[in-house]
Amino acid sequence: MRWYLDAESYLPIKSVVKINVPQLGQESEQITELSDFRAVDGVKIAFRSKVITSLQTITINVTKVEQNTNIDPAMFSKP
Repeated sequence: MRWYLDAESYLPIKSVVKINVPQLGQESEQITELSDFRAVDGVKIAFRSKVITSLQTITINVTKVEQNTNIDPAMFSKP
């Protein structure tokens, strides 16, 4: 895995990892690009992630981040 950091902020802006792609029968690179960093409770969070492979590109846009919120234990109970 290779990480790329912004020279001024030292935030991670890109990662590249080799993955096995069974559909292609070979190794391929998966690139993740991080952007739109915003401070949430004093911590910089990437609100946009773009994952690029030879088969597809996925973009994830986060609209809201909450840290250290209470979670109802019932969410972890067996149905």
